[in-house]
Amino acid sequence: IEGVLSNKALKEFEQNLLEIEKKIYSKKESTYSLSELIDMFKVVPDYEEELIAGVTRSADKLRVVNPGNGKNFDVEIKFLLNIGAPENLTVCIENSNEDTVGEYYINEGSKELSVKLTDFLPGRYYWKIFGDSIDLFLGSFFIRIDLMPDVVL
Repeated sequence: IEGVLSNKALKEFEQNLLEIEKKIYSKKESTYSLSELIDMFKVVPDYEEELIAGVTRSADKLRVVNPGNGKNFDVEIKFLLNIGAPENLTVCIENSNEDTVGEYYINEGSKELSVKLTDFLPGRYYWKIFGDSIDLFLGSFFIRIDLMPDVVL
């Protein structure tokens, strides 16, 4: 009995099972109430009006090729310009409460920027790209659109 109970291989196996169990339960997905989800996915009326109008108050030749408006992203979003940035540009990401949740930069001459989204909560987000002489580009995207409540649509 003593030999079986002190079996090193069995104890290691039990320890491995405990570690696996901890990993599984530590990756438990966050849950949100309906009111939290409604708030996370609500629209900003002024921004939506500008998006519908499709007005870009900016440079003649510069355009934002990616991301397309209303796309869903989970891990990363990639901003792509049609030409190299004529100056340093700021990329500002706001949530649906108009809080700035990220500020990034596209250096002069560069055409792209990738932003990791793993620390962002689910919701509707708006991005703005601007510079000293580049007035404003505006767009929107979602994170985990599958969680968006029907009442927000």
